[in-house]
Amino acid sequence: MESLKNLGEFLIKNIVKYPDEVSVSIQYPNPNACVLQVSANQEDIPLIIGKKGVVIRSLRTIIRTLASQENKFFDISILEK
Repeated sequence: MESLKNLGEFLIKNIVKYPDEVSVSIQYPNPNACVLQVSANQEDIPLIIGKKGVVIRSLRTIIRTLASQENKFFDISILEK
């Protein structure tokens, strides 16, 4: 799961204006699920979400596809500072 965290962090840091303010953590609500919690600058949140949620949906698709190979459910959650 650490590799998925690193991938998510890499992708998000390359989207935003302030990559130094991005922090990513993993929460495990149950044994088969993981939630990637992203905290970013307030100005960067619209960039992460994208128009009509296109960017965040794409990020979720990439991460979920890789997580499904390990029989895990993975989601991305955006936290506001």
